[in-house]
Amino acid sequence: MNTKNIIYEYSKIEYSILSKHIIKTKTFHKYFKQDWGVVKAKQYCGILNYDDEDFYLLPKISDSEDDKNLNMFII
Repeated sequence: MNTKNIIYEYSKIEYSILSKHIIKTKTFHKYFKQDWGVVKAKQYCGILNYDDEDFYLLPKISDSEDDKNLNMFII
């Protein structure tokens, strides 16, 4: 499983193309917020598919064990 596309709640979205898409798409504003010019995920879990790539939105359980966190939510 690709763990490079994990976005934790309240964390900055590091993908500038995805951030710009979220800012332009009003339906995403419920799930993301802009904080000092930075797009951050709110308290939601799920999978966002953008440009044929999956981005996993996970709660901030443990930033150090991505595989363990994904396996807890994706069975």
